[in-house]
Amino acid sequence: MRRAVDRFRLLLALAVASGCVVDACDRRPSLTGTWRGEAIAEEPPLGTLTDVMTFEAHGTLVETRPSYVPETPLGPLLQSGGLGAWAQVGAHDYHARFTFLLQGAPDHPEFAGVLLGTDTVTLELSLDAGDHLSGEFASEIRDTKGGLVFKVRGTYEGSRFTASGSSD
Repeated sequence: MRRAVDRFRLLLALAVASGCVVDACDRRPSLTGTWRGEAIAEEPPLGTLTDVMTFEAHGTLVETRPSYVPETPLGPLLQSGGLGAWAQVGAHDYHARFTFLLQGAPDHPEFAGVLLGTDTVTLELSLDAGDHLSGEFASEIRDTKGGLVFKVRGTYEGSRFTASGSSD
């Protein structure tokens, strides 16, 4: 028993001396954390949208972007933040999916303040060793009855937020 206690103390001392505790020294890239990204719509070419996403360790994700969208197939809209889930599907590859609500903006000619549908975004991402995300996205806008209104496909690039304030 004394030998086991001595081994434990030695391992604990080595971990403390190296600054590591349990899994804290695992330096493999991880999607967990907050990212600033850009979605570049290519099909159809609609431009670039900037967002911020937080990937939680337990597999949920929160996404936010500018809430007012003046030009859409549904007219001017307000959109909620997105909520969803993510999973690791390879050594450095991830799948994520989130949904946000779409509401007629105050300047909508017919449906100001009315829930008009949802937008569900699917991401296929790869993470390099330098904390850079890249991949593809697909977005499906659906009306309140689930009917497909519009699809968008494109690329996604992102950089991790850090405590130092750098996100590049």
